[in-house]
Amino acid sequence: MPAYQHILVLDATAEYGVTSVKNMLCALEKGLQQLVERGVEKLWVKYHPDQANFVEVKRLYKEVFDRCSELLSIQELPQHISLEFVAGNELNSQTVFYIFLSSVGIYAAQCGREVYSFASFVSALDQEYAQRVQRLPDAFREKVKFL
Repeated sequence: MPAYQHILVLDATAEYGVTSVKNMLCALEKGLQQLVERGVEKLWVKYHPDQANFVEVKRLYKEVFDRCSELLSIQELPQHISLEFVAGNELNSQTVFYIFLSSVGIYAAQCGREVYSFASFVSALDQEYAQRVQRLPDAFREKVKFL
């Protein structure tokens, strides 16, 4: 298995109507800019299963990824790759996870991986989403670092 140093885990909050697609894409772009500023050069992206098979959804995300392509190499992580396996595998001890609100973040953090959330970028655009973030369990907020 190749080494995945930086993994972005997308969730389907926009597709489920928790926030708008526009808010999610704006927050994603801001998050990617943060990664570039932090010196990340290559990012693996894992789509939520409810996004993976929808061409239109992936097209919208790809447009954001393409705007960052000169500064950040972005590749899709195959759907058959288990994020929990990656997080728990000793060979991936240097893997850093980037999420919005995915439960994979808490699992990866429990396995000793660094986990950062882009949720604050969405919260700045959507008050209801911000309230949802405030209601997250304490364990999530203690383990996951919000950018």
